[in-house]
Amino acid sequence: MASVNPPTSAAGRAMITPFVDGLFGGGLSIVLVVALIVAKILNPGMQLLQLEIGLLIIFYLNLLINWPHFMASYRILYAEPKTIREHPFVAIGLPIGFFLLLAYITGYAYLAGTEQLAQSTWITGIKLALFALMSIQLAWHYTGQSWGMTASYLFIGGFRMETIERHLIRSGFYALMIFHVIRLFSREEFLQTSFFFGAEISSMFVSLSNTVLLPFWRVVLLGTIAAGLIGFNRLAERTGQNVPKRSWIPWVATYSWYFMADFLGADLFAIAAIQIFHALQYLSFPLRVELNHFTDTHHATQAETHHRTKRTQRTIHMTIYYTLLIGFGWFAFKEIGDPSGTSSALRVMIAACVVSGINIHHYCIDNVIWKIRKPEVRNALFGHLT
Repeated sequence: MASVNPPTSAAGRAMITPFVDGLFGGGLSIVLVVALIVAKILNPGMQLLQLEIGLLIIFYLNLLINWPHFMASYRILYAEPKTIREHPFVAIGLPIGFFLLLAYITGYAYLAGTEQLAQSTWITGIKLALFALMSIQLAWHYTGQSWGMTASYLFIGGFRMETIERHLIRSGFYALMIFHVIRLFSREEFLQTSFFFGAEISSMFVSLSNTVLLPFWRVVLLGTIAAGLIGFNRLAERTGQNVPKRSWIPWVATYSWYFMADFLGADLFAIAAIQIFHALQYLSFPLRVELNHFTDTHHATQAETHHRTKRTQRTIHMTIYYTLLIGFGWFAFKEIGDPSGTSSALRVMIAACVVSGINIHHYCIDNVIWKIRKPEVRNALFGHLT
């Protein structure tokens, strides 16, 4: 691709604002990662999820950030009939499949009894297979989204990557994705519960991962950091412009997430925090799509409306929009997906399948709705910049 010097005005272009883009895109998560690592060094025995305050923090962050980010993708997929027609498997096929699975589990429980349900190897296997698929897909989802953020913020800033620059920068995201999977296969309980590996096979995988694969891949990751730095530097030198901070912040942030996971090990608070960081990074995009859609459809017919009135209307609309995201997220993940306080085997099984199903469906939705090469997607995301 030919060298492109971004216009000076591109510096102020943003999804929300340049500062908020950087904060949501990973800036805040980098600060919190450092804080969590320092806290762990100072207090090695700290397990925040064993404390009430830690549980409350994660609950409210889930309620206000994580659960809405799932619901936002449904809003984009189902808002336009055209999108549903273009992606019938994701929009219709997968949901029907999940509902049939839930109906099968419910019918089995009523016909055979909940005790038989709890002892059913077949149904337990389905639940664990969904969890395994969700966990592995997460590797692609986390790193793919962060790459999308990096590429989008470069686009907004007026930068156009050449092929070599794209490969150099993206190599890190691919390497982190593989690192994520290797770490999964280094956990014996994951292998035994998700893949039904016996103790001997699980021990072999864990030993191979911890003594060979993980040490080797940590060195590979160092190499991809160097490659990414070369890619960003080459882009800056070719264009004669400094690469905006918000463009490389998602790249740095994603490395920091996986460094924290590697450093803290099985700390559940850290694992939950990474999901929150990912969700916060995601939200600025559907928020912008919703705001652009409202502006295009509502204000187009109100050309003479006062600017302050338009701003008030946008604020009211976005408040209602986000409140609905929180409400639907609460219903899906708390009312249905949280089996705490019940001993019903059916309730526990349904909750586990619903949470895994929503996660898997979310990954599939994102794979079809964020195709930046499509003009309609670019317009939905970047229409406010034209």
